[in-house]
Amino acid sequence: MEVSNEIKEEIRKTQTELKNAIRVHQIWVARLQEDVNNVHYKSKVIQAEKDIIDIGQTQKLVLERLRRELELYQQRLKTRNKQINIEIDNRLIAQQIRDHQLKFRSKNRTLLKPSVLSEIHLKTENDDLKENISDPENEIKLNGKENHKDGFLRNFSQLPNTLQNNRNNFNQNKSSREGSPSGSSTENKAERKNLQERNIKLCVELRKLETRAATLKASLDDHNAEKRELLTEQIQTQRNLQKLLDFISQFKETSVSVRSTSVSESSDASKSNDE
Repeated sequence: MEVSNEIKEEIRKTQTELKNAIRVHQIWVARLQEDVNNVHYKSKVIQAEKDIIDIGQTQKLVLERLRRELELYQQRLKTRNKQINIEIDNRLIAQQIRDHQLKFRSKNRTLLKPSVLSEIHLKTENDDLKENISDPENEIKLNGKENHKDGFLRNFSQLPNTLQNNRNNFNQNKSSREGSPSGSSTENKAERKNLQERNIKLCVELRKLETRAATLKASLDDHNAEKRELLTEQIQTQRNLQKLLDFISQFKETSVSVRSTSVSESSDASKSNDE
């Protein structure tokens, strides 16, 4: 903290005035000791004492202004430190989020979010379930063919009609089997395309997050440098404040000693006058 030039000038002015007033008082006291009955010297001594007291009151006002200015500076410094601590906490939280994302990326080695991974897992389970369901259907069809073959042997007389029916059933099954793989392959292609698009979006989002994290890290470094500078300034302010307090205490001791000296000299002069 830098003390205002006005207060510095007032402190220097009051110190100079106090020194001059003390010298004048000492001169008149010395003359009064030489000529105790001189009324003019007595009035000058009393006037010099009043001047010293007035200067002391002025110095008290200056020191009070200095104290208020120091209190205001400390309040501003506390407010600034509080704001800086809030900003540091926010940046630390952002840094922790970035570290968590990097850790998640290194563990899973994928650019997909957990929700997308769970969706893919569910689709895989559904495909497995469809395959498990299709196996019993194939077994039922095979059993049906065997039963049909047995019926064909038992009903040899109905061979032409049965053969025609089997051919029709075979053609229907073939057409249905040829149609189903094409549909499933189309769905798989569309699903793969959607996953690729999501993957691209996630890559772009991850790059944005990495850029933002780098920006936050740079801001955090700048903020740490600013905080170190602020701490240095605060330490220097505390030192200046301590110097001012030492000066105030020394000034008070000097004022008390001057007053005691002037009072003792006045009492000596009055005693000699009475004698």
